Amino acid sequence: MLGSNQPMFVVWGPGRTLVYNTPYARLLADKHPRAMGSDFLDVWSEIRSDLEGIVAQAYRGEPVQMDDITLIIERRGYPEEAHFSFFYSPLRDEAGSAAGLFCACTEITVQVMTQRQLMESEARARADAQRVQLALDAGAIIGTWFWYLPTDHFTADEQFARSFGLDPERCRTGLGIEQVVGTVHPDDKPGLMVAINEVIRRSGPYAHQYRVRRQDGRYHWIEANGRVEHAPDGTPLNFPGVLIDVESRRAAETALRESEERFRAAVQAVNGILWTNNAHGEMEGEQLGWSTLTGQSYDEYQGYGWSRAVHAEDVQASVDAWKAAVAERRTFLFEHRVRRHDGIWRRFSIQAIPLVDANGAIREWVGVHIDITEQREAEAVLERSRNELERLVQERTAQLVQAQKMEVVGQLSGGIAHDFNNLLQGIGSCLAVLGRHVPEGSPRRLFIAAEEAITRGAQLTHSLLAFARRQMLTPKPAHMLPLIAGMRPLLERTLGGLIRFDVDVPPGTAPVMVDPAQLESAILNLAINARDAMPQGGVLTLRADNIAIRRQGEPGCPAELAPGDYVAISLTDTGIGMEEATLARAFEPFFTTKGVGGGSGLGLSMVYGMVAQSGGGVTIASKVGKGTSVTIFIPRASEARALTQEPPSETIPGDGAVVLLVDDDPLVRAGAAAVLEMLGYQVIAATSGLEALKVLQERMPVDVMITDYAMPGMSGVALIQETRRLAPSLPVLLITGYTDRPEGIERCAVLHKPFKPQALAEQIATLLRVS
Repeated sequence: MLGSNQPMFVVWGPGRTLVYNTPYARLLADKHPRAMGSDFLDVWSEIRSDLEGIVAQAYRGEPVQMDDITLIIERRGYPEEAHFSFFYSPLRDEAGSAAGLFCACTEITVQVMTQRQLMESEARARADAQRVQLALDAGAIIGTWFWYLPTDHFTADEQFARSFGLDPERCRTGLGIEQVVGTVHPDDKPGLMVAINEVIRRSGPYAHQYRVRRQDGRYHWIEANGRVEHAPDGTPLNFPGVLIDVESRRAAETALRESEERFRAAVQAVNGILWTNNAHGEMEGEQLGWSTLTGQSYDEYQGYGWSRAVHAEDVQASVDAWKAAVAERRTFLFEHRVRRHDGIWRRFSIQAIPLVDANGAIREWVGVHIDITEQREAEAVLERSRNELERLVQERTAQLVQAQKMEVVGQLSGGIAHDFNNLLQGIGSCLAVLGRHVPEGSPRRLFIAAEEAITRGAQLTHSLLAFARRQMLTPKPAHMLPLIAGMRPLLERTLGGLIRFDVDVPPGTAPVMVDPAQLESAILNLAINARDAMPQGGVLTLRADNIAIRRQGEPGCPAELAPGDYVAISLTDTGIGMEEATLARAFEPFFTTKGVGGGSGLGLSMVYGMVAQSGGGVTIASKVGKGTSVTIFIPRASEARALTQEPPSETIPGDGAVVLLVDDDPLVRAGAAAVLEMLGYQVIAATSGLEALKVLQERMPVDVMITDYAMPGMSGVALIQETRRLAPSLPVLLITGYTDRPEGIERCAVLHKPFKPQALAEQIATLLRVS
């Protein structure tokens, strides 16, 4: 006992005298050394009532075992939680009567903590897997909402309204959050508001479960999943989300919890399959638990006969590990498969400890087999679910990152379009007027260069809007053969003499529903990319084929493309091709492999945005040294009408007509006024909507009104609506630097900045002719 690292002690005689070794002294802490030779029950007076029965039982000659006893002991200078198993064996005097007891203490802290951490980890992983799986289950979604936080404007679909027992029309037009949560269960509302306020404060994902009262008056469990978005300055902006029906799931969880409680109670009652071995580690004597489990007879399991019930793949490792534990006199921990009496293999966790006599010799081994088959199967399922969940999260994260990139660029481009186009418009108008008075020669060339710079600036803004899917498209049926024929001279000049340009467009190719100018721009962008990929020359082939997609995700088609009829337009080059890493980022905005000044990285992004906005999709395939093929899928036109080119109209002189020009920007106003006067119109300039209305109220002669869209105080739309009340027949032209067509301006012409004098003249002439 003195040389062992295992805590041990002896209690002897009627006075219950305590004698112990050094490891046990560390458990006594400040009770040592006065505990040596003292009454054992006095030493542990604080738990005397718990120990009296154990001591009395040992003094009656009965062994006692206490499992997983928690103690707080001093280690490394501070108290720690430790777990022990205590086995009390009676000690007998020369007459054979129980005169004392011997106790061996086995520390099981590592096993307890490991098991605790495993259970906690499994619980968290199981909860995460269930939550994500339910959120991805489209059949469980029972409503969607969008909450604009700055104005507390909450809108939702009809399913949401039914789930909350609300009026669908009010949910569609909008209401406040207090009205929405009015049907939440009173017990759940405080927690819901705390969760909402917390996610608004921190932004990011949101998930919360609560009960709502439906129209039939009954409460129903739902789970709300959403995400709060903040502005760059930290201001909460948007809070979209979906509702998920969790009533059945919670009922199932309750039933599962009750089942698990009954299972735990049964396991505690049975306490596993108990068995004993002799001091040499051999099974002997009657082993009812083992015989019941395996069906082995008394003679079959004696000695090491029990190993014949162990799986052939586990038997040798089991015997070797058991013999090593017996030789080292240590606790045996192991797992193996055992054939049950009905022939079914089950996995068991085994734990066995040695029981020692008064002399420290091992008297026997006591062990337990605990069936952990379901636990290990669940762990395997959980591991597969964790891997699948990780894959899904990575996919969704990549999609979310791409969508967020496009959204950020779209917001940025929409915001800068107005101011940037205003600047371009003002400069362009002034140049157009001044250019009329500049003679040919060097100064004239400078004016031409400035106009080209304005055109390039407008094209850059257009490219930004294209891949952000915010440009205004004018789709119409377009036939591929005349469109490509019209483009061919431009494409051949762009490609140069070293590249052969082949066209394969069958006569039966269906017309497509697209903005022809945007399609031409997309084809030109792809041709320029192909040219740059073939610096030593090569072949560029343009093909068009009718494609019918019958199910989403067909091979060779964009994964997101809906079933329908399309025309696939592919441009295939014989250039240098792309590596996998470059190919994966090909459509990212501003990503380019060209050197500084060699490209903006917007070409493929613009193509992607235009095609997606037109209801189509894009695929790209490439191999290093073999070339690249880009295919755009455009929906077919419902009616086959020939694409006709409208002849360019000539500038019509103003003939002294009076134009009321309304714009708050002095640069744009001055430039536009100069252009109008140059075209022969008389101009009345107004700096605001109120000033323009004053002109109309004073009955001043006006033949047409031109107004800006975004103006302080009164917008262009509000001015148009008020003008129609004062002068219903007055023609109106709205000019705007924004990309979206404003609402509320039916029967009104729209001209987007920056525009050239020719476009302005044509619009005014058309308005005057119609009126």
